Amino acid sequence: MKEQEKKDLQVELKSRKILKAKLEVAIRSLNKQVGKIVSDRQSRKEKLSQYKNENDLQDAYGWGFIDEDEYYATLEAMRSGVEAIESEKAAQEIAQEMLKGWLKITESDISAIEFDLLSDKKKEEIRRDNERILAEREKRRKEKTLKDECTGDCDNCKYAYYATDHGYAYEESKLHCKLKEKE
Repeated sequence: MKEQEKKDLQVELKSRKILKAKLEVAIRSLNKQVGKIVSDRQSRKEKLSQYKNENDLQDAYGWGFIDEDEYYATLEAMRSGVEAIESEKAAQEIAQEMLKGWLKITESDISAIEFDLLSDKKKEEIRRDNERILAEREKRRKEKTLKDECTGDCDNCKYAYYATDHGYAYEESKLHCKLKEKE
């Protein structure tokens, strides 16, 4: 990598980190607002459950227990149902979701740029480590599948067979081999 490219990537990395910090601040601010909106929505649902029908709501309004705005909001919610209250999304909630998406993209970009700035030797080490980790996960997944399939009542429960690059290797265990004859 040329020196100028490296400097450009470092500038880009710095700007992405600044963007990430600003996005995190905005998301924290929106989290407070969304929390308030969700609690307000919950209180509207609870208020809606206080009234059995529109006559009860009209009585509450007539006796001055609720004001005109509350009456019309509750009446609308009563007519549209609780599902409408639960499904509505405020602009802050939509903005929060968008900013979280941008934050994930920015974090991914930061990781990619940091990887690009590494030496070729370090990149190769990381790739080898990742391949090793993936192979171990795949092996554990296969072992778990065999354990889940084990019934414990066949002649082969003493051995579990694992496919390897060099043929079949087996080890003693209480796993069911579940090998099916291939035709």
